[in-house]
Amino acid sequence: MNFFKIFLFITFSFLLSFHSVAIIIPDSIITKCNTAKDIQILSANEKNVIFLTNIVRCYPKFFLDSFLVSYMDSAKTNKKTKYYKSLIIDLNNGKPLKPLIFDEKLYSFAFSHAKDMGKHGLVGHNSSNGDYRPLGLIGENCSYGYEKPIDILFQLLLDEGVPSLGHRENILEPSYKTIGVSIFKHKKYKWNCVMDFS
Repeated sequence: MNFFKIFLFITFSFLLSFHSVAIIIPDSIITKCNTAKDIQILSANEKNVIFLTNIVRCYPKFFLDSFLVSYMDSAKTNKKTKYYKSLIIDLNNGKPLKPLIFDEKLYSFAFSHAKDMGKHGLVGHNSSNGDYRPLGLIGENCSYGYEKPIDILFQLLLDEGVPSLGHRENILEPSYKTIGVSIFKHKKYKWNCVMDFS
């Protein structure tokens, strides 16, 4: 199997500690999962959120073996929590899904919401004026405090403190086909990321 000749370097950051881990990703996975690579309106980080989301969806066991263990080790995260244990089970039992394709309408929803939450220093799925999100939006994840794609994804996959595991379920939902992602500065948490799915 041919491997991508350039290592994907993913930097993990927690508190004052910074760790770098090199992960080799086979060409076949890059080709299948990097569906937003040519989308001009997305930042590199937004493209990589989609890329990593697709790796989790399409290759859950590869993600578990290559990313999860390294990330948790480097971050010195407690592996005894029920959230970590349930994520291991979900990825081990996960069936390969189709990759999500970028959707400009979902991106515009995500961008508007991330900008609104960031500007007003708010959290949640409602806009600053209290309105609900647009109809037709099927799923939404909101992450706060992280700019790096790997940190955003792990916050949502672990879903610590969220009994329903709704963010993880959105990422692994088989019926979703499209995605829009926006990362924006946040008045209170420095960064926020909104992922909208349909």
